[in-house]
Amino acid sequence: MVDDDPDDCMLVQDALAEIGVPHTLEFAENGEELFEYLERRGRFAARANGRLPDLILLDLQMPRKNGCESLKQLKAEPAWRRIPVVVLTTSTA
Repeated sequence: MVDDDPDDCMLVQDALAEIGVPHTLEFAENGEELFEYLERRGRFAARANGRLPDLILLDLQMPRKNGCESLKQLKAEPAWRRIPVVVLTTSTA
């Protein structure tokens, strides 16, 4: 999940726990951290599970690299293009 709002992250985490879907949920706060996660750089360098995510939950309004920029970069890279992305936003735009 890529979102800079801890309350939104907690809501999604609680919802997944409530419905009992087996999952591993990891968080990035912005688009730049998303790509650090995918490339195992920065704070994600020691990530034990080297698999790509099965799904990305992506907020549109974030600092540093927003959701639109991140989605464009994801879909431009063949290795990441097939990962399903669900866009979440509270924006009315």
